Amino acid sequence: MMLTVDELNEIIQKCAMRRYRLLILINDDSNKFARNASIAYNYHLINLNLELSKILLSIEKIDYLIIKEKVEGIIGNNETSIVTNFELLFDKHLSLMPLKLFCNLSINRTIVLVWPGKYSDSKLFYSEPGHIDYFEESATDILILDMRNGGLL
Repeated sequence: MMLTVDELNEIIQKCAMRRYRLLILINDDSNKFARNASIAYNYHLINLNLELSKILLSIEKIDYLIIKEKVEGIIGNNETSIVTNFELLFDKHLSLMPLKLFCNLSINRTIVLVWPGKYSDSKLFYSEPGHIDYFEESATDILILDMRNGGLL
């Protein structure tokens, strides 16, 4: 059974009780679903690649602190933001740890990430082994929602 926008909203509200107010959506069709949820509940919808790339074009030296500051600025002080298209953060040249970045940012606000990869054995994956942007990290303290069956993993 596919998750409804109302059910997603209920789960988002429960995120406020957690240390990390981070929810990760897993499914190929999550971008469309996220857009519908942002419209229905007035959540701040962010295409992070688009917004961040505009800013980074004017910066000569990019490091973790600059990226963190810029991402935090893009997300803003919204109570709940849905973040899509953040593949840029997996670029090895940026030396980022995207999951840690979003965990830290989610302490004061709820962030829903539309994950562009897979989830298996309590780990999040992006790309394929051998690719320069390959990412794999344990996700044991984070809410993971499988959009296909509406279940928290």
